[in-house]
Amino acid sequence: MPGSAQGALAPAATALEEVMPRRLRDPIHDYINTSSVCALSSNLALHIMSGPALAQPLRALSRGRLSGAHHDRALVKSQPELAITARDVECVELAGLCHDLGHGPWSHVWDDQFIPKALKGKKWQHEDASEMMFDDMIKMYNLDIPPQDATFIKALIAGNPEQAKGEKSFLFDIVANKRNGVDVDKLIHSARVIDNEICYDIKDANQIYELCHTRFSLHKRIYHHKTAKAIEYMIIDAMLAAEPHLKIAEQIEDPARYLHLDDSIMNFIERSESPVCPSIPRIHHS
Repeated sequence: MPGSAQGALAPAATALEEVMPRRLRDPIHDYINTSSVCALSSNLALHIMSGPALAQPLRALSRGRLSGAHHDRALVKSQPELAITARDVECVELAGLCHDLGHGPWSHVWDDQFIPKALKGKKWQHEDASEMMFDDMIKMYNLDIPPQDATFIKALIAGNPEQAKGEKSFLFDIVANKRNGVDVDKLIHSARVIDNEICYDIKDANQIYELCHTRFSLHKRIYHHKTAKAIEYMIIDAMLAAEPHLKIAEQIEDPARYLHLDDSIMNFIERSESPVCPSIPRIHHS
């Protein structure tokens, strides 16, 4: 188990550009630069990226995401009057790394369709699990993250400024933009903070239109294609059939079990000798 990460979340903003960022090779996103703050001080991002809580799910989940976290450093350069600190940068970076830790098997099929049916009345979203996994990592790795910073990081993951009042509200537009859903990564170099919101140059209007149109097109042509939806429904039927015996949905409350919950759950269900599961292979292979 990794030792304590000393000097976590160092406050010295002058350190931002003094050290070259480290580069890590990711099978999905190719090379990822960690911030110079992490290279200089706490190495928190490296602890988290090399640990099982982040590495394990991304190998076996249908969808995952890592953030390069260049966006807040671009604002540091373009608008020094915002007084973005090294602590702000690292909190945003860690929130970007951990935002999707809570995705279950088949991504949004899990939290949008399976959990509401398996745990009726349960108000739950994958960000809740991401926060749970983040808390568990702090304990598991003995990370030296002050409680206020941990609260801020979890609020960034949730995209909810109300969870961390007093923080710079525009930072919540970076990791989980609940205000307008615009992907900050793609447009940050022309972005400016105005009235505590990240705004974009008029010259990027076409890019924002294309972003929204592409998202709409993907949902219409792929995510909600009749064949894709039919497969999703069969997956849900199979998991709901296994739920009374295997208690899959309950794992959202247990970080140790949730860590190993990925798309391979279907193979486990098919191998189950439970008498309630005989129809599952037929459902899955229909």
